[in-house]
Amino acid sequence: MNFEDVQTEALIKLTVDQMHEGIQIVDKQWRYVYLNGAAARHGRNSIASLIGRTMLECFPGIEKSEMFRLLSGVMAGGPPVRMENLFDYGNGETCWFALYFESHDRGVLIRSIDITDAKKLEQQFLHAQKMEAIGRLAGGIAHDFNNKMGIVQIYTDMAMRELGVESATHAHLASVLRAVEGATKLTRQLLAFSRKQVLDVRVINLNDVVTNFERGLIKLVGENVRLQIDLDPELGNIWADASQIDQVLMNLVLNARDAMPEGGVLTIESVNVELDSTFCATRAEMQPGPYVMLSVSDTGTGIGPDEREKIFEPFYTTKKAGVGTGLGLSSVFGIVKQSRGQIWVYSEVGIGTTFKIYFPRVDELKEKIDYQAEPSEDVKGQETILLVEDDEALRLAYARALEIAGYVVRPAQSVKEAKTLFMQLKGEVDLLLTDVVLDSSSGRELAEELSAVKADLKVAFMSGYTENSIVHHGVIDEGAILLQKPISMRKLLSTVRNVLDGRIKKGVV
Repeated sequence: MNFEDVQTEALIKLTVDQMHEGIQIVDKQWRYVYLNGAAARHGRNSIASLIGRTMLECFPGIEKSEMFRLLSGVMAGGPPVRMENLFDYGNGETCWFALYFESHDRGVLIRSIDITDAKKLEQQFLHAQKMEAIGRLAGGIAHDFNNKMGIVQIYTDMAMRELGVESATHAHLASVLRAVEGATKLTRQLLAFSRKQVLDVRVINLNDVVTNFERGLIKLVGENVRLQIDLDPELGNIWADASQIDQVLMNLVLNARDAMPEGGVLTIESVNVELDSTFCATRAEMQPGPYVMLSVSDTGTGIGPDEREKIFEPFYTTKKAGVGTGLGLSSVFGIVKQSRGQIWVYSEVGIGTTFKIYFPRVDELKEKIDYQAEPSEDVKGQETILLVEDDEALRLAYARALEIAGYVVRPAQSVKEAKTLFMQLKGEVDLLLTDVVLDSSSGRELAEELSAVKADLKVAFMSGYTENSIVHHGVIDEGAILLQKPISMRKLLSTVRNVLDGRIKKGVV
């Protein structure tokens, strides 16, 4: 062999050894006769420790696997085989490999590619699809249920007002209202999970949310939990609804507290992070770039791997029966997703749990939060209200409540009927109160058309969820006022009065 041949052979060997694809040859006695570097790494061994030894010696129990059965068929002269195999190293570590077996004159040629990261991404996408499907179902149920609860709420309110507090029935109806309020909280959590609630989004800083929340944290977590808060003073801003982020923090802190019944350490941290392509490659839906991270960690009981796969699903809970609804973390998941963020959980049983939330960082300066006006004391009025609601029972309930307060109500069940009434009244309408989702058009388009005729027309929208044209990706439009269903009589009357008096300019009520 001349010098050039030696060089060529050395170059080929070097190239094969540096390949990501594993290549190995097993003879008819199952002895390893050749491996490149990748094949040895895939088996977590060195080449020297494998050459000359049998596959059964090196990996005890492999003869019971599906992979070995298929490999035996190829060894016996069968056709080439492709398969995916989850390999268990016996120390708690597993990896997925794409394998190819082909007969060789000395035995079998085995080619292997590590597809563990690809499998993780595939599992994340499948899980995301499942959560999306559950979310659509939950959102539809919650929307319809909200409408029914709204009718119960309005008529119960009216009955209580008519009876007066001295009536024995008044207390019974108050219990009905409390039950309705509890049901409303559940439906709002379902809407949060399904990403169908309305967010009053603006540029905020997470440090402000945590600082405001900190005041009540000590009482919330109890004396046996030590609280550590570490906030990055240079933290960037994000686009989000401050009240919803507050809800996220509340749920995570309560879960952390419950995971530490004997006490422990609760840590809340904020920090700027730059996520590169390597980090994002194994995390579905994440793009490289600047983010703000909020983490909540505890030293509690931890969450097992099987439970980690399900904790964001609605009604799934690791708590004892009768404790919690199983909607806390699902609403956290929905709020984070609707805020363009991502949430990941890291946990070890007996060690603790960390939830990390990543929000895209923005360059805009944070806005000053304008809090809603307090409910008006004087909720009565004489103005004319054009009420547009396609649900007949709700329309009758809202109209009756407004008429009791002295307003002149012109109810309409469709956009066409609303336009006809508006023209008949020659524009003498003080407030357009309309549902967002209507028949052939929308409440937003109706408001734009009527406002073009009457420039000083006051407008308030009603909606149970965000699949509509007043909301873009769950964000309320600039200058819009929106009442979230179900709407109590008190909220309906106070909001109408405040809108007419100009005390509410925009936002979710």
